Amino acid sequence: MYTQEIVCPRCGKMTTVNVPDVGSATTPCQRTFCSAKIVISVDKQGKILKIGTDSCIIATACFKVVGDEDDCRELDVLREFRDWYMRERPEAAASISEYYAIAPVICQQINSLPNHAAIWRQVVCDVRRAVDLVESGKRDQAIACYQHLLDGLKSRFLSAAQS
Repeated sequence: MYTQEIVCPRCGKMTTVNVPDVGSATTPCQRTFCSAKIVISVDKQGKILKIGTDSCIIATACFKVVGDEDDCRELDVLREFRDWYMRERPEAAASISEYYAIAPVICQQINSLPNHAAIWRQVVCDVRRAVDLVESGKRDQAIACYQHLLDGLKSRFLSAAQS
């Protein structure tokens, strides 16, 4: 692994990241005002394949089940909404921090179940509902819709992880 200066894909400022010899590594942006987690992917020859920001963990997981890529329209809409609207609202920014703390545990719990694909397909429906609200300009309703989804996932899968 080595370090390299790059332009953060989120804030547009220079930052230092860890670059793996092969595979992927995640490094937080070094700028105090930017909360990006920068993902660097490197091939077996050491060539950087992709520099991107943190993904929507739950949305990415559910869209993989239905065969969509990480850069599908819905995920792009959610990321833009998160980065350019939600982060500017203090109450929503706190939700984002909580999300990144709990989402990996929720994903692990869902993926450990034999019916995980069915659960993810239901999550896709809920996420698409939030995306439709974003695209129709109903931002506060989109936040409420997505928060309702997360609250439901927390109550179902975080309590299972803690017991």
